[in-house]
Amino acid sequence: MNWDLDREAKAVEIAGAQADVKAAVQELTNHLNELQKFVKTRKVRQYNVTAIIGSGGKTIQDIQRKTNTEIHIDRDSSVVTVFSPAMNEADLTAALAQIEALDVA
Repeated sequence: MNWDLDREAKAVEIAGAQADVKAAVQELTNHLNELQKFVKTRKVRQYNVTAIIGSGGKTIQDIQRKTNTEIHIDRDSSVVTVFSPAMNEADLTAALAQIEALDVA
């Protein structure tokens, strides 16, 4: 069995014997389901996006560094996505709390 990860297309191609491919797909699905527990999204007020990012990205970088998370903000939809690569619920919660504190009315 072999596989190829296409990051740009956000796709995985798995090839090989049917039983091996099915097992690999199931293992990958289980892993993705587990990772999904450590990805959270929040809609923030559009006018607070710049405060969350900070001057030169300093604020968002500081949150990421302090909480060991990866944060992406879609400026068009004002949706913030937070991921804990270490799969740590406390890190995820801490990052969300800091973001929510910046999202003031």
